[in-house]
Amino acid sequence: MKHAPSANWALLPLVAALTACMGNSDAPPTPVPPPTVKLDVFGARGDVLIAVPTVANCSPTATQYSWKDAQGRTLGQADRLTDTVPEEPVTITATCGTASDTRTLDRRRVFASAAAFAVLKADGTVEAWGHPIWGGDASNVASKLIGVRQIAGSERAFAAVLADDTVVTWGSSLAGGRSDTPTAPLTGVADVLPGELAFLARKKDGTVASWGSGRILFDGEGATFSVPTVLTEDVAAQLTNVSSWASNDSAFAALKQDGSVVAWGDPDVIFDADPAQLHDVVQLQANRTDFAVLRKDGSVFTWGAGFGGYPGEDTAKLLQSGVKTLYSSGLAFAALKTDGSVVAWGGDGFSDYGNNASAVAAELSKVSRVYGNHVAFAAHKADGSVVSWGEPYRGIAGYTAIKSKLVQVRDVVATETAFAALRRDGTVVAWGDPENGGDASAIANSNFGVLAVYANHRAFAALRLDGSVLTWGAAADGGDSSSVASQLKGVRAIYRSAFGGFLAQRQDGSFVTWGGKHAGGDSSAVAARLTRIPYFKTN
Repeated sequence: MKHAPSANWALLPLVAALTACMGNSDAPPTPVPPPTVKLDVFGARGDVLIAVPTVANCSPTATQYSWKDAQGRTLGQADRLTDTVPEEPVTITATCGTASDTRTLDRRRVFASAAAFAVLKADGTVEAWGHPIWGGDASNVASKLIGVRQIAGSERAFAAVLADDTVVTWGSSLAGGRSDTPTAPLTGVADVLPGELAFLARKKDGTVASWGSGRILFDGEGATFSVPTVLTEDVAAQLTNVSSWASNDSAFAALKQDGSVVAWGDPDVIFDADPAQLHDVVQLQANRTDFAVLRKDGSVFTWGAGFGGYPGEDTAKLLQSGVKTLYSSGLAFAALKTDGSVVAWGGDGFSDYGNNASAVAAELSKVSRVYGNHVAFAAHKADGSVVSWGEPYRGIAGYTAIKSKLVQVRDVVATETAFAALRRDGTVVAWGDPENGGDASAIANSNFGVLAVYANHRAFAALRLDGSVLTWGAAADGGDSSSVASQLKGVRAIYRSAFGGFLAQRQDGSFVTWGGKHAGGDSSAVAARLTRIPYFKTN
């Protein structure tokens, strides 16, 4: 007679299995690998900088960031930073758990006029190329460009501040390229602020000097012409302790540290610049023909030629209070109010330049920011959606068809007549004039992994996480980069000239240019003298 196995014997296989899983209780525990962080950085100096860490053995969402300037002061603590100190190195540290990595970006070395590039080399000299008259040829002043510490570009000229606080200029004489007749001696200069066709030098003693040109809009016979931006003694005496300035086609205005504004230029543009109204100003904004200021109490005051600045009676009432920020298009203004609504005006006697937002008024709520190009506006809402209005055949062409895709938008960038929205998933949505970048179908198969988008007047360039670049828009102005596609690898920053040039700065300091030859898109003239533009600082 056979006996059934006892319960204890039946449990032996289970006990053995548990023992194998648990192992020897006296054995040391398997070590947990330490966290690691490897940091990379993207973005042009003076624009948005983006920290991209690769994290292991630590949750990426636990990564902390610290951006610091050259003096060790904290600039930001997010993965993205709007660069407000481009003239000095910036350090970024990413930390996850006990691991961290730090990178230091070199100061900004690439500058642009509308039709040329200028690079400040580590030895304090300058190389320039592009349109030979509009800033692309500095050969006449090369011997003077020594010890340069700052470069500023107007539309058609450059100004360089030297270590001895003097200024050297080159480019079109009508756009500030000649500084031999400034309104005050160019000595003791702290910095130079560029305008459209002129420059304003802020001096260390609080005074200013200005040179360049404006345009008289109409001479009575339908013509326009240029006039020098010479300050009268009366105006010059008022221009002390200037914090910012703005210029348009024909006039100038400077915001002082005390909140007052001084205007000069074409008499037909500035005659309504009532000093009694220009007080307690916190923002100064210009479009092509007019000016607007935002005062501390949230009210708005405008003056100018009247083509894009004077609000109607009903609009004026909405601008008496509650305004937070001003924006402009070519011939219109938009005011973002504290309640998240938007008021637009301007474009008097012209086709719609974004001055009429009535068609989208019901959608303009909870707006966080407004973007403008020459003919339209785009409002970025708190929920990540975008509302656009303006000239229907260029400014918002195709908008209705792509409107549903404008969700989870991170940023909006504009050419002269088109917009591109960068979404948080790394894709891009474009609308507006298809010839100037409003049609992004050319990048449809590669439209992912985008970190940032850059624009000149007629084309877009998108920088991707893998260091490659996507382009679309006017082919001759940088929208077609096929001739340099094999070189667009390892890119960390993109710079642009408004009239059609792009420059890509690579991780190893090499660089690539493309676009219009007379807009800086061809750097072969300086290839022998300029081989590297450092992005990361190595010492």
